[in-house]
Amino acid sequence: MKKIRMCLTVFLIMLGLTACGKPASANSLINEAKLKHGDATVVSKTKNADGYTIVLHDNLQNFDYTVSSYMRSETLDGSELWSLPATSDSFEYELTEKIKTDEQANINNIETKYSVSFSAGGMYPTVTGNDPDSAKQAAFEIADIYQRNNMKNRLDGLEIIAVAPDTYYFDRTGYYDRTDEMMGYVTLPNFEWSGRDQWKIDQYTEVAKQLDPGAVYLRDERKIFSDTGYNLEEVTLTGDCPKFEDAPVTYYYFKASDGGEFYVADFCINNHYRPSEFFEANNYNNRVYP
Repeated sequence: MKKIRMCLTVFLIMLGLTACGKPASANSLINEAKLKHGDATVVSKTKNADGYTIVLHDNLQNFDYTVSSYMRSETLDGSELWSLPATSDSFEYELTEKIKTDEQANINNIETKYSVSFSAGGMYPTVTGNDPDSAKQAAFEIADIYQRNNMKNRLDGLEIIAVAPDTYYFDRTGYYDRTDEMMGYVTLPNFEWSGRDQWKIDQYTEVAKQLDPGAVYLRDERKIFSDTGYNLEEVTLTGDCPKFEDAPVTYYYFKASDGGEFYVADFCINNHYRPSEFFEANNYNNRVYP
């Protein structure tokens, strides 16, 4: 009976989520955009099937960006469980592209000086070069250009990524290779450099916070796959994933908000409920307490 009541409760919650919530109104989108980004003029307003699309002109730096509202569907095995209101905002993407266009001559000089190429790429402006040190220095100089255009601190937190070929290495697929690797990134406004190891920590911290918003990074440990307790048949076969029992893997350990300790591993396993998706291996549900 308890199990039946629990299933009924879950069903009612899902039903409630399906029925409640509606996309943000046009006025709400406009007011939120102005509050977040500053003075703007409405260029166009379009009513969509499940929301609105608003094009705004930023009056401070003279470019257009778009904000939208819509209903995001959550599915399971091809069936829609519920829909939730969501919004999108292209402000940062458009502003990084705008600055690249305005500063193209200065960026071209940096590209020539360090034999690199630069792509604004919206939220992921990237410098790509043949030498790690040159790519890093070019990233700092391009970050300086963006900081000079960081009016009212609206690009605080922007990361300028540096990419260059890594040295030859023995990867987890079992082959020697030489490939482009992210060497690190410069963050505005303080020009803080974070190397590849820190980027990995940040990446897995984001994964950990999906499990527990209060998760705090503690340490990382290198292991070989055979010591993890997982089966190779569970692991994805795409990308740089372990293919052999003695393949190296890394565990990123975190302190949970309830004081427990859990890890997130840097390889993915099949989701048995949604086989088309993969998730990092972790022991959050079986975390260890001090």
